[in-house]
Amino acid sequence: MRHQLSRYAAESRQHERNLPAQIVQAMQTDTESAEAVARDVDRLQGDVRDLADSLARVGLLYEDPEQQLAQYPRHKTEILLAVREVYRVALERLEQLTVLRTDLEFFAEFLNRRFSGKQVELNKDSGLVIRLDNGDTITPSQLSSGEQQLLALSYELLFGTAPNSVVLLDEPELSLHVTWLKGLLTAFLEMAEKRRLQFIIATHAPSVFLGHNELEQSLDLAE
Repeated sequence: MRHQLSRYAAESRQHERNLPAQIVQAMQTDTESAEAVARDVDRLQGDVRDLADSLARVGLLYEDPEQQLAQYPRHKTEILLAVREVYRVALERLEQLTVLRTDLEFFAEFLNRRFSGKQVELNKDSGLVIRLDNGDTITPSQLSSGEQQLLALSYELLFGTAPNSVVLLDEPELSLHVTWLKGLLTAFLEMAEKRRLQFIIATHAPSVFLGHNELEQSLDLAE
């Protein structure tokens, strides 16, 4: 995660350095009408806002990419060309965080499908917040042992394990509520696809492989 954020910061600085030259080039070469450029600006503005909102929901956005562009004349082609380049650069910058955003969304969704009476929220100020149905918040240390295991396991698999690793899981069902086992292997397979992982799972709970019996090998059949 730190690597992706560091790369995002470096590439953002590069985009910002290139922006003046892009604006000058656009003003020298584009021959579109103000109306056509304004339509492009509106489309890019919507794309930037949607992407910014999705990043803010997982605590990745620290800025408002539209803050300085709230008002601009829509009848002056030169200004619209500059605004369009600003939005293009903003979109390119934010798209650098798409992979990390989808991983964080998956992480929160994985936990929220299994936690009862509480929701995991991600924000830039507190990182991970666990909000109860009554609006109060608790820390991860106040979760049950099973909930803590789910949180630690999913975080380690998504963010702490190097891609292309073989992961050995010994009885992951321990401390987990029986209802949490449903769909657990499917979630592992999604994590495996995201992180290019392979799993070897030792378990005494056949329900872990429910719906994926083709992946199960019973040691009881050994002669």
